[in-house]
Amino acid sequence: MITTVSQLDQSMMKPITVPSEWNPVLDRELAESIWELKPSQAQAELAFMDLNQIRSSFARLLATAAKFCSRWTDLPPYFEPAVQSIAENIEFLNTVIAQAKQCEPLRQRVLETLAICRWVEAERRRIVSNFVSERGKGWQYPITCLRDRFLAAGNDLQEALDVEIEGFTAFRKTEMKRRREAETEVGWYEI
Repeated sequence: MITTVSQLDQSMMKPITVPSEWNPVLDRELAESIWELKPSQAQAELAFMDLNQIRSSFARLLATAAKFCSRWTDLPPYFEPAVQSIAENIEFLNTVIAQAKQCEPLRQRVLETLAICRWVEAERRRIVSNFVSERGKGWQYPITCLRDRFLAAGNDLQEALDVEIEGFTAFRKTEMKRRREAETEVGWYEI
């Protein structure tokens, strides 16, 4: 497991905290600037819907990368990483990329990016747990920062994989198409 992360990335990995001067007006303005809220809309609901959508995309990217990289292991071809959690897929990728000969020239960049992904997921658990324990009375600021960190980590991971791992971009696009086609089936799980 990589523990060294570039100085630039370390600044991104500081715990998300609410600034001391934060107040309800700043919190509302932040929400309005991101989600273009109307006065009747609940900013917390929109923040969580947005975070959920971004986190779901992040999870799909990790699962796609894990599926692609599983070909370098002795796992059977029907292995489906999407059934694993985000944390499990990060650890799976970390292990495979750290050991696979195919990853030698790109190892450091991808492992650093995975370290950031691991941190973002840990922050999600902490921030959402705090929000729940506060019964939803907390600020939107941490949720908004978390959303931004998920976006940055996902973009960094996709770029690292697309640029550094030969064949990943085509595989990712094929997987996206396969998922879209599979999602057209209607079932209880689409509720």
